[in-house]
Amino acid sequence: MSELPPVVRIRRALVYIHAAMNRAFEFDRGRKADLSMPSAWMLYFIYFYFTKMGDIARINGISRATATDLVDHLERTGYVTRERGTNDKREIFINPTAQTEAWLVGREAKIFSWIHDGMARLRPDERETFCNLLSRFCGYDRDEMFQVDMEHLMGISDITVMKEREGNGKRLFELVEAEMGQKEVKEVKEEW
Repeated sequence: MSELPPVVRIRRALVYIHAAMNRAFEFDRGRKADLSMPSAWMLYFIYFYFTKMGDIARINGISRATATDLVDHLERTGYVTRERGTNDKREIFINPTAQTEAWLVGREAKIFSWIHDGMARLRPDERETFCNLLSRFCGYDRDEMFQVDMEHLMGISDITVMKEREGNGKRLFELVEAEMGQKEVKEVKEEW
């Protein structure tokens, strides 16, 4: 094992994870990337929640004008559409398109593959221990706490009032399975 202190080893691992995620999201391409980090985050968010323009500003801690610019870009590039509220015409909902879903599936397939490669380096007993310790380290060792922890991390307190798009989490996972090929996913399930 390394003679480096644990905090340094963890920091190096986090740098590696950050670099891998940047590559998965294509942020390593700089200005050539289709999406910025806030844009990518918003695509995930609007895929899972019915999101209004005001939500985008509030969640990102940006002005409504900046949120409008962000949504304008996503709309011009085909990732989102806008829809007026049915009860209150002043409300504008931002909806994901098929292009958003395709983009998310591509990113998730890359991330899933990267995680699979890493987990393959561990013994079965180490995999479960690693998952448990990483979850505790990050502060969400219980599934029901994930949303609360994300709210805290994002600095918002009322994400729970936003309506979730039912079934999109399961759908995304199923699409990623199809993207990666049933054989590879079946092997992963059998190994884990």
